Amino acid sequence: ENDANDHDVVAAGGTTECPICLLEFAPGETTIVSPHCSCKSSIFHEHCIAAWLSQKQRNPQKLCPCCRSPFFSRCSGAFQ
Repeated sequence: ENDANDHDVVAAGGTTECPICLLEFAPGETTIVSPHCSCKSSIFHEHCIAAWLSQKQRNPQKLCPCCRSPFFSRCSGAFQ
């Protein structure tokens, strides 16, 4: 987790927006980066990625919305 108050939130490629909702990160918003998926550089609003990963019918394998690889390692239990 990262707190946008501590620093400017910039993902790979210089983007400052969440790839799910396409809104820019605002100071104080909680963000999430997955160290386990293939892209390892996408930053998401916490509420956006939580909603994405909780869609059991559309995303039963809990894949990253950017690279489509597993968002979690096998031993991770977050949002599951």
